[in-house]
Amino acid sequence: MEKTKFSQIGIDMFSGVTRAGLPVFVFPRRGYRKAYAFLAVNYGAVDAAFSVDGAPQKPPAGLAHFLEHKMFDMPYGNAMQRFAATGASPNAFTSHAMTAYHFQCTDAFFDNLDTLLSFVLTPYFSPDSVQKEQGIIAQEIRMIEDSPQNRVYENMLAGLYESHPVRVSIAGTVASIADITAETLYACYHAFYHPKNMCLCVAGDLEPEAVFAAADRIGAAPAHEVVRASVFEDPTRAYRAETEAAMEVSQPLFALGFKADPPERGEDTLGFDLLSELAFEALTGPS
Repeated sequence: MEKTKFSQIGIDMFSGVTRAGLPVFVFPRRGYRKAYAFLAVNYGAVDAAFSVDGAPQKPPAGLAHFLEHKMFDMPYGNAMQRFAATGASPNAFTSHAMTAYHFQCTDAFFDNLDTLLSFVLTPYFSPDSVQKEQGIIAQEIRMIEDSPQNRVYENMLAGLYESHPVRVSIAGTVASIADITAETLYACYHAFYHPKNMCLCVAGDLEPEAVFAAADRIGAAPAHEVVRASVFEDPTRAYRAETEAAMEVSQPLFALGFKADPPERGEDTLGFDLLSELAFEALTGPS
């Protein structure tokens, strides 16, 4: 593993890549009681169209989020049960750009890390469990639709973008998730859930070599050739100047957004984010 020192904040980072191709980053924190592990998959809600080994794929909206829910299913039951047995606190989320699985614990870190890597790298879907999950996620979608804060945010994105999939809710719609099957879940899993398309970050009072050795035990099936569609093509101007919706709220809510050419990766992206935050703070902050 390579060591990188961040002297300004007094933190060292150890990094390496396992034999299966998984990038691993470890941040030792001496004296800390809790340890954290975060496994991110480079697959999110905006990956709405792609090809696998030359075959075009266009899964239903909300599939990345649906897949996140179903990954906890295992042949022995549910991965949550194994985390609970050690007192760990696991969770997961899907964003526009990625899907992430993580846990924190005070004991049995390596047992929990093995559970995390095992269930994320073990797809197990059945038609009955998919049908049951459709009802659960449909309820979640209705809750999102009933949330004023979520409605404001999603209306802003739908107003900014004309065709970009970011304008569609991460969870999809009740109609779109009804088209999800075990077969579509397996297809997207095998396209994106490969160690080379993931990243493991760990922090705690841990030896970096031991963490890397634990991650290096995982195997991997051959990676498929995945080409993501060029979904970021969208008019440079906002699709609509304003969107308004009526709901029962104690006071009006609003969101502002603007479109600009995307910066390059690295420090340019960080500078762009900081300038954007400063601009919006100057416009709408408490001062």
